[in-house]
Amino acid sequence: ADAVIATGVIRPVVGAEINVGSRISGTVVNLPVAVGDRVLVGDLLAELDRSALQAAVEQARADVALARPRIALAVSTLRRLESLTAKGLSSSQTLDTAVRDLAVEKAQLAVSQARLRSAEISLAYSTITAPISGVVAEVSTREGETVAAGFASPTFVTIVDLSRLEVLAYVDETDIGRIF
Repeated sequence: ADAVIATGVIRPVVGAEINVGSRISGTVVNLPVAVGDRVLVGDLLAELDRSALQAAVEQARADVALARPRIALAVSTLRRLESLTAKGLSSSQTLDTAVRDLAVEKAQLAVSQARLRSAEISLAYSTITAPISGVVAEVSTREGETVAAGFASPTFVTIVDLSRLEVLAYVDETDIGRIF
C-alpha cells in the first residue's frame, strides 16, 4: 500500500463549531467546563447570578396572585350592581363603571401574567447549556466575570462536533492520481 504525504489542516465543517453565549447580562457564578471536556446536548456550561432574576419572578407571581382576588371583587361588585340596576336602585353609569373596573382588573392580570412569563424566561437564560454534543474547544470567560449582552451575545464556550470535521490537504499533482 502506497502512502501519500501531504500538508494541510483539519477544521470543522460549517455548523460543526458553535459559539455559546448568554442572552442576558450578569455575573458568571459557575463555569464547570474546561478546554478538552466532552459535553452532550443539554449539559451545563455556565450559570449566571440568579438572585435578581429570581426576585423578579417572585414579584411577578405576587402581582398575578394579587390580581385574582381583585377580579373576584370586581365580578362580585358587577353582579350586585346588575341586580340593583335591574330593580331601578342603581344608575346605569355606576353599572358601566363596574364593567370598566372588571375589564381593567382582567387587563392587569394579563399584564402580570406576561411579566411573569418574561421573568421566568430571563431566569431560564441564566443557565447556559450545550446546544450540541462535542468537545469544548475554547473557554473565553471565567467565574466572577460580568458579561453584558448587547447586540452580540458574549461568547462563553466554543464547542466543536468532532464527528463533523474536514481535511484540507495540499497534494502534489504528481501524487493526485494515487488518491482515492
